[in-house]
Amino acid sequence: MLASTYMDDSMDSAMDDVEGVMLYEQLSECWQGADMHARKWLSNSKVVMEKVPKEDRASQIDLDSPQLPSVKTLGLLWSATTDTFAFKPTAPGQQRITKRSFLSATASVFDPLGFVSPFIMKSRMLVQDMWLQGMDWDDPLPDELNQRVTGWYTDLAALSRLSIQRCLQEVNAGNPVSKQIHVFADASEGAYGAVSYLRCTYEDGHVSTAIIASRSRVAPTVTVSIPRLELSAAVIGMELAVWASDILSLPVHDTVIWTDSLNVLYWVRNRARNFKPFVATRVGEIQPHYSQSMAPCADEGESSRCFVPWFVSCGSHR
Repeated sequence: MLASTYMDDSMDSAMDDVEGVMLYEQLSECWQGADMHARKWLSNSKVVMEKVPKEDRASQIDLDSPQLPSVKTLGLLWSATTDTFAFKPTAPGQQRITKRSFLSATASVFDPLGFVSPFIMKSRMLVQDMWLQGMDWDDPLPDELNQRVTGWYTDLAALSRLSIQRCLQEVNAGNPVSKQIHVFADASEGAYGAVSYLRCTYEDGHVSTAIIASRSRVAPTVTVSIPRLELSAAVIGMELAVWASDILSLPVHDTVIWTDSLNVLYWVRNRARNFKPFVATRVGEIQPHYSQSMAPCADEGESSRCFVPWFVSCGSHR
């Protein structure tokens, strides 16, 4: 329960209605043991909600209605009916575009798991350009920056049409026979980052994929070569793979980190002390985890905690 509790909210998942009812009963008993009464229950299962007293349900729940309400969960909007995450951004008012007003608009988008990292990254690059041009908080933006910010506002309005499936596995498809974490790391002159997916293979042979999370960074203002930025992206990719492997309560059989840089592959497969400080430091962050790929899991029961990353090449080579 501790891993599923944030401040005064508890969020967890169950594979079916029976397990969901059991989870509700266990959580209620646990809170009652601390002389606390849990309220505002919400589930995408009407079977579970029928077990919850009416006064303890989240507001505006009508079990006779085909639609269940949407609630905010850590800044994201969760639709119980479709079991999806969505965003409800705040549209900027009719005001002059300045660095101050733009920063206020970017703060309205809370994306803890990085579902819209490319969109967020555009705003960070815009802010970086504003600082590089030495603009004050309330200075009017130059025409070029003003057009880019206006385009970002247009995309912000369209963000409400995006929905992300919450469940990482296909519902009613049975238990997957294999689960893999795949992380893709890449870089450009303006930014670098990584995104992780869970790949499930089922008994009938079909495969499903779902995004877990992503992380991204703006490239530093000083000139850094693309291969070095690719290595920085690989570090983020490794951190994301470690985090995803630890946080998922699922038995993961394999972890693959993809990069399109042969330089990165060469660096991580050699001794860190052979390189200059920039490369050596980042290779040193990767290798303690990467070396674990030589040690297989003790047994299937421990596979959920066995982190077995390995780097492979994809796409064009740099």
